[in-house]
Formats: sequence, structure tokens, C-alpha cells
Amino acid sequence: MIECDTLKRLNDGKLMIEVDGVRILFKEEVTQGAIHVFILKSINYNLICKIEYDIRKKRVLIVSCNGFKSDKVKAKIEESLRKEGLLW
Repeated sequence: MIECDTLKRLNDGKLMIEVDGVRILFKEEVTQGAIHVFILKSINYNLICKIEYDIRKKRVLIVSCNGFKSDKVKAKIEESLRKEGLLW
């Protein structure tokens, strides 16, 4: 998974993000290739996020989210990836 300060990995392998005081838990699916696709499916809310990462350029190409608080979750992930220098 792409490292950023917003998405925290829990001991059980799940990812967690907190938005507006709400903790959203995700399970992660990865499709590998020249472009890795990380699909984050929330296990406690109706939310799916997709992150496309170009391994050759070591940059995130797209972040998209649909569902519960999707705009805020997307903005928080993008902000964190920008800080890490991973987002175009």
C-alpha cells in the first residue's frame, strides 16, 4: 500500500481513516501491473475508494471515492499524498 499519514494500518491488517470524528474501516484489494490499482472497500459504511499508482514514475495518478462522505475522504487522502510528494 502507498504510505501516507491519513490511512492508518491496524493490527488486523485493515486500514482506517478518520473524517469528521467518524472512523471508517477499509479492506484493501490490489491489482498489480505497470499501474497498481488499490481498491479500498469500507466494511462499516457504504464507501469505495480507488487509487491508481504508476510504479514507474512512483506517482499516484487518480484518487476516486464513491459513497459515504466521499468528497471529504477523497480530499483528505489527496492532501496527504501531496504532502508525501506522490500525487501529480
